[in-house]
Amino acid sequence: MILKVEIHKKAFDSVIRAMRDVEQSEERVLKTAVNNTARKAQKLLVRKAACAYAGKAAKPGTIQGASAIIKATTASPEATVTFKSPVHDIGDFHVSGMKVASPFTSGGRYSSRRPKGNVLKGNAKKFSNAFAVRFKSGHVAVVSRVPGTNARKYQGKPQKPHYEKLRKWISPSYLKMIGSEKVYNADEIAQILDGEVKNVMQQVLGGNR
Repeated sequence: MILKVEIHKKAFDSVIRAMRDVEQSEERVLKTAVNNTARKAQKLLVRKAACAYAGKAAKPGTIQGASAIIKATTASPEATVTFKSPVHDIGDFHVSGMKVASPFTSGGRYSSRRPKGNVLKGNAKKFSNAFAVRFKSGHVAVVSRVPGTNARKYQGKPQKPHYEKLRKWISPSYLKMIGSEKVYNADEIAQILDGEVKNVMQQVLGGNR
């Protein structure tokens, strides 16, 4: 997700009028207000995502680590907050019942329990037609069989349920998490920006009286 923090014309005009008799340039005031807003917006979005989602992928430090800010400058008073990550495995959130033995032991590659869990905070539920598998790489994932398909090693053979391809259960990336209605609210960001413009203006004008 890319969140742009920029000054609207009404706020820009008010800053220009107020800065006519002040030594500091309006560009510096706008740059400071926008960068302050970007930092506060980043922290707000991280906190709200951590409150809405469950599991290790939703830890504030992990979400924060997937975020970056491109700061505003005097030449361009616009800051950008970015959140990036690949799509998560469902196991990156709150999931239980994923314990399986080594794939190199007989019958030890699949779990005998149906996993359950949740992406959003709340009561865990069992995943329909899903089970956990440990791949030879050691990676453990929640998967389902894809009806009517054959895994590569069984291609050309009659279709049977235990020959079917496995599809991993996946969950939202940070882009989707931050952009969800539970987290992102454009009005909140606008209010932060409005407050930061006023705060910076008060500091500048107060120091030049």
